Amino acid sequence: MKNGDEFQFVTISHPREIKEKKTQRKIRGHAIRTSVKNNRKETIRKSENFIVVTGAPQDRKDAPRKPRNKAQALVKTPSRGKMDPFNCLPGNGERLRLLMSQRTAQYAQGPAYITDDSFFQGLETVFQGALADAALFHALSLILALATNGEKSNYECLMHRGEVLNLLRVRMKDPDQVLRVGTLSAMLLLIGYESRVDGATSESVRVHVEGVQGAIQLGAGTNILICPGINRALFWQDLLGSILVGTARSLSYEFLSRVEWTRDPTRAKTYEVPVGFSSVTGLLSSKFLAVLEDVNAVCTQLDARCLPNDFPINKIEIDSEQAWIECRLVTLLSHWKKLRVVDPVYEACIFATYLCTYKLSTTIWNGSYVPAFCAAQLLRILQRPRDFSRWEDHPELLLWLLYVGGAFADNWRTQLKFSTLALNLYRDVVEDLHRDWHLTRETMMTFVWSQHAMERKVREFWDELHPNENLVFS
Repeated sequence: MKNGDEFQFVTISHPREIKEKKTQRKIRGHAIRTSVKNNRKETIRKSENFIVVTGAPQDRKDAPRKPRNKAQALVKTPSRGKMDPFNCLPGNGERLRLLMSQRTAQYAQGPAYITDDSFFQGLETVFQGALADAALFHALSLILALATNGEKSNYECLMHRGEVLNLLRVRMKDPDQVLRVGTLSAMLLLIGYESRVDGATSESVRVHVEGVQGAIQLGAGTNILICPGINRALFWQDLLGSILVGTARSLSYEFLSRVEWTRDPTRAKTYEVPVGFSSVTGLLSSKFLAVLEDVNAVCTQLDARCLPNDFPINKIEIDSEQAWIECRLVTLLSHWKKLRVVDPVYEACIFATYLCTYKLSTTIWNGSYVPAFCAAQLLRILQRPRDFSRWEDHPELLLWLLYVGGAFADNWRTQLKFSTLALNLYRDVVEDLHRDWHLTRETMMTFVWSQHAMERKVREFWDELHPNENLVFS
């Protein structure tokens, strides 16, 4: 449990004890206190958007009494005039502009408007003025309203969702309507909304992902050209749909026409399988080992490019290295599932590697539901009772998996579960490897590892597991 800025652990000796009334009561009490504190902070934050004034009776002019610094918006939104200059939008344009200006807007991004530059900066390029399209207008309003409401659906969200669904039902009967920028974009944004609200296992997510794939196939048989921004969005949603709900891939890596990726011969020494995997290479396919070589090279390149205070954003090309790596990981995972053979080591390594690729360009993917999904899948694998004995033979790999899941899981509940695994269920297997931070770091460095993108998060997770240690971060 998180107490203020510190994590407060619930100590248990057996996983079943987490369900005891006393433990649950303690967790619920903490959650209530945290909620009250967060609500108070939100009230204070909102008050900073206003200036309190008092009337000056002498000249009847407003005199500022307590001015505050204006909050810096995280996104640059269009002015009211540019948003709706001719009053032609199918809804409240000013409300949409305000939603786009909220700090929470950065967590609403989907593949349609994540660009290499910044959030929403490519909005006009991608959507090409299609905000006058009713389906896109309501879809964009939908996901922004959801983010503003703390990822919880409300009346405003349901109203926009209903409008989007009604419009899409009509348009799916007309091929010309389906391939419009507004229609395709609205479909992509709707999938993002449903993945957040209904979960990746929702049947509606699968149905709409398949609808997008059907639109792609429809477009292949026509002379209608889809703009590069939407092509890119379709590629990423096709990829995400495959890993989230298991839909078949419709688009290959080559679909991204501007993407070209080849190994750099000047960095040949960096294309190596991290030595930590040497004990399990016999359990991993040759294609996955090739992916590990590329990931290792990207990590090495990232550390070489970044200065100590840099953010990883824009340090790797998410449409080249990351796309090329993740395409192959999804293909390997899909092929493995078709074989109906369960190997926890292989499956866990794929999900952990996929999760690591998202942390190599962390800022651009803030708010994405994919890392949370990968962490949940990794947790599911490590919690399977029938596989406990398998990990006793691979303690270093197990430590890497536990720390990747615990450090990179965005949900604190998921982090708590990884903590429980490390401190209780697998304590005898990994305790000697992580009681000292420097030893933990050395072990982590033998697997997929970037000092710049990963070390701080991993150290924070280590500190949570060792609250009584006061070692200097190095």
